[in-house]
Amino acid sequence: MGTSKYLDPEGMLKLIDGYLKKAEPTFQLKATSKYLRLTAKNIEAAIHAHDRGKKYAVHSTQFPNEFFIPMGIAPLFNELYSTVVNMFSDDNQEFMNIADGMGFPCYNCSYYRSFYAMIEVGAWPKPDMICYSSSPCDQTPKGQEGAARAMGVPSFGMDRPYKLFTPQAQAYWKKEHEEFIKFLEQQTGKKMDYDHLKEVARLSYAATKLYIEVNELRAKIPTPLSAEGSFAAMAAYRASGARFPAARARLDGDATYAPNGHRDVHAADDRATGEQHDAARSLAGRKRRPADRGQRVQVIAFR
Repeated sequence: MGTSKYLDPEGMLKLIDGYLKKAEPTFQLKATSKYLRLTAKNIEAAIHAHDRGKKYAVHSTQFPNEFFIPMGIAPLFNELYSTVVNMFSDDNQEFMNIADGMGFPCYNCSYYRSFYAMIEVGAWPKPDMICYSSSPCDQTPKGQEGAARAMGVPSFGMDRPYKLFTPQAQAYWKKEHEEFIKFLEQQTGKKMDYDHLKEVARLSYAATKLYIEVNELRAKIPTPLSAEGSFAAMAAYRASGARFPAARARLDGDATYAPNGHRDVHAADDRATGEQHDAARSLAGRKRRPADRGQRVQVIAFR
């Protein structure tokens, strides 16, 4: 999937495994190695998707990658993969130089400069599709669209309303999700399994609440959780294939509020399922309190 000159995905996974065997005893938290292993597992699932009769999709940040799971699509977050490659290889500076030569100056996002350079030299594992949202920075939608053209794969962009919590915006946002489902069905030749999707969303929502609880615990002084543990969690949550933006947190209809009564959209944007859920609990180091977080608001129901 890569070239002989640059680190390929298989080589990177071997480096991660070797690093963990050597450095794991030095980590401040046991959860750190768990998160890194989960990140490697996500990458491995994507690059071997075809071997397992599945498809593989690259997606941007702030994208509802829960929808990939019921369709048998392995998701890979482009910024995560760029970061991990540059953590475990010596190619980073050369990728930056290549991006400069392509016309992407130093004040562009380094995630995307690395992304473009890896595509240019054939070091990025080619996906079956690229999916992105208009939510993040301006570079994300155009950057993902350009990446899809460069690799010759189909793409889908979701246009998120700036003010989401209005009747008009909710109707528009629901339509965007319905169109995304149609796109996935066209690419896979399969129909969406809505029962499976609801189960993925349920786990994602549960993990989101746990992640918020962990962040609330970090606000204590002195904090019981170091930055190492916090940022490790972010990496694995983004890699999990189970992130679900707060406005769609549960398909049967509610979105969480922060303790101050405002919609907690940003804090609820990262989450995990299954093993991520267990690893996050180990960070908190205590039992979860009851899941009820107070006020709720009715939102989108897909089915």
